[in-house]
Amino acid sequence: MQNYHDPHAEIIEVGFAPVEVTNIESVIGSDEINISVSGTQLFPMFEYPSSASFSEKKAASGDYVDQEMDVVFTNSAADFVASQRQWIDKDCLVLLRYTNGEVRVAGTSEAPVRCEIEESGKPRTLKVAFKRKSPEFTKVLKSLI
Repeated sequence: MQNYHDPHAEIIEVGFAPVEVTNIESVIGSDEINISVSGTQLFPMFEYPSSASFSEKKAASGDYVDQEMDVVFTNSAADFVASQRQWIDKDCLVLLRYTNGEVRVAGTSEAPVRCEIEESGKPRTLKVAFKRKSPEFTKVLKSLI
């Protein structure tokens, strides 16, 4: 089953949450996901990265879904960079908000995402990325409590 996705929508926000503080309600094969957060941890949303791309494709029935994300932020403030570095080598969910209002979630508790962080360039940029094989396509976020 392939998720519907508006090819004209662009990513405007990216959020991350560690799997360890989330309660995820999702059924394998469903296109939707519900997430609640334990304790005081909130999903940090970073508006308008300077560039963002996400792709997913499945070659044949029964194959894994190839997912790839590259998000570049030009914010080089120390607190912002520190907040992004916390996602290195940590199981997390990645939330992608699109211009059409849809929020899609990559990762589940059984198949979390692990991001890579790269700082480079002048002016300094911060790239957050992942490339993985997922058992399912991203899911549409129905509720976040």
